[in-house]
Amino acid sequence: MVKKVETENDMEEFLSTPMKLLIIIADNDNIVQSQLVIVSKMSSSTVQRWIEWLENKGLIEVIEAKTNVGSKKKIIRVTEKGRKIVDEIKTCLRRYYLLLKLVYTIH
Repeated sequence: MVKKVETENDMEEFLSTPMKLLIIIADNDNIVQSQLVIVSKMSSSTVQRWIEWLENKGLIEVIEAKTNVGSKKKIIRVTEKGRKIVDEIKTCLRRYYLLLKLVYTIH
């Protein structure tokens, strides 16, 4: 059975794992890695692997900071380069969604 795309948000299903993470990071400025695991519903190891990949591509930056109790946390934010890619992805998803909506309306 093919899942029907009902809202624009359903379009993210078509994205690769790193692009999903990039959008989550862009939409949640200064997200902590542990929060990213929860929001993305991905394993910690998957998130870690793709964070390193996105950082190496210059799409995000990771900043280590100390918490109030002295432990370390990784704060992740999108770079300008990453923001441009997210904007392009969202534009493409909106266009594709509108096209699908049109096709389903015609049939």
